[in-house]
Parts: sequence; C-alpha cells; structure tokens
Amino acid sequence: MDDKEFEAWTRLAETRRGMATTPEEARFYQGYLLGLQRAHHGEAYLDEAEHQANLAAALDEADPDRRFHGQGYMAGFNAVDPITALGMVL
Repeated sequence: MDDKEFEAWTRLAETRRGMATTPEEARFYQGYLLGLQRAHHGEAYLDEAEHQANLAAALDEADPDRRFHGQGYMAGFNAVDPITALGMVL
C-alpha cells in the first residue's frame, strides 16, 4: 500500500467511524484504523505483542466490543478497503 492509498483509506475509515450508527460499527472502524497503521508502518507503530493481542481480539466470543475491534483490526491490517471491510463481518 502506497502513502496515497493509505491516506485515502484512513480518511474514509475515519469518516465512516464518525458516521457509525451502532457502537459495534464504531469499534470496528477504530480497530480498522489501528490495523491499517500497523500494515503501513509495521512494528514502528505497534510492537509484536500488541499486534498479536489485536488479532486475538477478533476471536473473542465473550466480548462483542473486543471482537468487533479485532475484526476491524484484521481488515485494516490485511488492507481490505474500508467500505467492503465492515460488510465482511456483519
């Protein structure tokens, strides 16, 4: 992902987070933004332990907030475009 695409997707995800109609959607985009940062900047942004914790959150069945955050993180880290990303988990 080049800088231009990263900046565009960051702006789009921030807009979608601000327009979220549910807390789950807002948490998803918060996680998405973290994952996107990690994908673009690597370990300069999050260390490996933080990265693994965010990935593990996607599987947390007991805590929906944490799960939506983790699913968003995974989508951002895997550079799924921010519009398609939420539809993959809802």
